[in-house]
Amino acid sequence: MRFMVSCFTVVVNAWAIQRDPSICGEEADKYIPERFMIRAADYEEQSFVFIPFSSGRRTCLGRDFAIVENEHALANISYWFDWKLPGDAEVETLDMHETSGVANTKRVANTKKIPLELVPSLHFPEFDP
Repeated sequence: MRFMVSCFTVVVNAWAIQRDPSICGEEADKYIPERFMIRAADYEEQSFVFIPFSSGRRTCLGRDFAIVENEHALANISYWFDWKLPGDAEVETLDMHETSGVANTKRVANTKKIPLELVPSLHFPEFDP
């Protein structure tokens, strides 16, 4: 008999589901955005390929708002700011390894590479407050 105790928290491991080789192929752990170009992500379907907002009847009510707001925020940041690397950093020194977790570490152990940090500068100086 399987049951849940009252006040017990159940967490769906979205990280593991979205890296399932039966869904994303043998290279599920690798960043290959082209795998999603075959078809657009259908947020309404029940295939559980893209579930950061859950799925089905219990999907997050703010899902559509969050998707639109993310696009809006990125468009505004891209429009209003120019971006450069801090100090004398070179592109070759950036650490572009994928990590997971709530917070990423500042350095990868035993490497001289630095994390990606960008310095914004206002694209339209006439609007500088």
